[in-house]
Amino acid sequence: MDAHKNDIQSCCKKLSIDFAAVSECFKGSRGADLRVAAAKHFDTKFPSAVGIPHIEINGKEEKQRDFKTLLQTLCATGIQAGACNSVASLQEVIATSSQEVVIV
Repeated sequence: MDAHKNDIQSCCKKLSIDFAAVSECFKGSRGADLRVAAAKHFDTKFPSAVGIPHIEINGKEEKQRDFKTLLQTLCATGIQAGACNSVASLQEVIATSSQEVVIV
């Protein structure tokens, strides 16, 4: 956390979150418990080796990692985002009904 302290403080300020509380959580037993739980969840969801970052959209691994493809695929899920207004050729992307988006 110390290596990214300034970035974290900036994010906390923008979101009106108490940095001292975040820091205390991260350094304490609650932070350690959360990191262990996150690691177990990741290992359960992805039991075999995966690349980092591992990108899934609606439960489907996204192998194309270029910006345009990711944006088209995300926008085709029906999300409401300003970036979707600039995406061309959304007809090329198969729309899905689920709204789940996972980026790890």
